[in-house]
Amino acid sequence: MTTPPLPTISTHHRAPPPWPPPKNATNPRVKIRCGVLAPPAGQALQTAAAAPGPRSTNYPPNRVPGTDVNLHIQRLCRAGDLAEAVRLLGSDGVDVRSYCAVIQLCGEERSLEAGRRAHAVVRASGGGAGGIGSVLGKRLVLMYLKCSDLGSAREVFDEMPPQVADVRVWTSLMSAYAKAGDFGEGVLLFTQMHCCGVSPDAHAVSCVLKCIASLGSITDGEVVHGLLEKLGLGAECAVANALIALYSRCGWMEDAMQ
Repeated sequence: MTTPPLPTISTHHRAPPPWPPPKNATNPRVKIRCGVLAPPAGQALQTAAAAPGPRSTNYPPNRVPGTDVNLHIQRLCRAGDLAEAVRLLGSDGVDVRSYCAVIQLCGEERSLEAGRRAHAVVRASGGGAGGIGSVLGKRLVLMYLKCSDLGSAREVFDEMPPQVADVRVWTSLMSAYAKAGDFGEGVLLFTQMHCCGVSPDAHAVSCVLKCIASLGSITDGEVVHGLLEKLGLGAECAVANALIALYSRCGWMEDAMQ
């Protein structure tokens, strides 16, 4: 029996190909697999260029997603971009926190025009997802006072329930009336604050004492003096100075020395 040639019997004894392969060597399997999975030439680049990135902010007005618009407004306020922040207030899904941030920035920038625009958007939208509340109302009052618009501040203040205004809002409003020369309204606001159950602090007491001193009403001064003694505010430096100025202006030098 004739033995067949060795190459026709087995091929696993053949010498392995050289490694690493030559640079000009090609693998037909890889070539076919890439050709099956890869899209036509230029299609991948066109698709990537046409699709917007996940962080794209080039949204038209009123079309910014709700979860994105509030974060975007917060970033704009931190960056001081008031115009763009006010523009985005008209978008859908804006919450109370974003309204407050923009209104606060309007006050810091002393921009009455931007503040009025923001207030108009708040009125039209109902104040955001949580509705107009005490926090938003207080921000509006303080914004108008910083922008020297006492009339608008008082309008917003009168729309708020008196109990929701804190001592800072009451005192800021009293101080604004005192600067405007309307000392009687400042004293009246202090009386209303006390009737609403809001405890005055040293700044509120010193402010109303200055109003009383300007009016020369020693009777009201004695009433406030008795109140601040009950509250334990008599030792405050600002309160003591206001009391001295009150009694000195009214001619009660003995009480001023005490």
